[in-house]
Amino acid sequence: MTPDMGTFLARLSGVSVGYAGRAVLHDLDLDIVSGRQLAVLGASGAGKSTLLKLLSRELAPLEGEFSSAGVKEGVVGQDPELFSWLTIRENIAHGLRFAADTTSSIHRSVDSLVALLARQDLGHRYPHACDGVPAHRPSLARPLAYPPALLLAPVPRHP
Repeated sequence: MTPDMGTFLARLSGVSVGYAGRAVLHDLDLDIVSGRQLAVLGASGAGKSTLLKLLSRELAPLEGEFSSAGVKEGVVGQDPELFSWLTIRENIAHGLRFAADTTSSIHRSVDSLVALLARQDLGHRYPHACDGVPAHRPSLARPLAYPPALLLAPVPRHP
């Protein structure tokens, strides 16, 4: 059964992508469909991060066609990318300042995401003071705050 075209978040047809004109991925066909999970596995250097950069529009295809439904996407970096001068709560809320309707909706969203971190005391700490807490949790919570239709999240290098 072929999904309805409206359910596609992104479609790659014959895409080659790479750096400085040199392709890393060749002739790639891929449909990313709403409501599905997709895992891309491969050895180091196989092009997984390059694919994420293409999907997040950091890279343009060298060949082929890349189309997307124009949906909001959330990107989690391979390494934790938190602002050191902001608390964990403030890091999570950072993007919401530009998207949320009210301050109360920001607080509700941040409260629920801090709860997901499984450490209520974490919200008012700064990133450097979060010893023993996987640093990727707050990095993942930030894009979930506005929820994206497409979440791009590589597995961390160091679990």
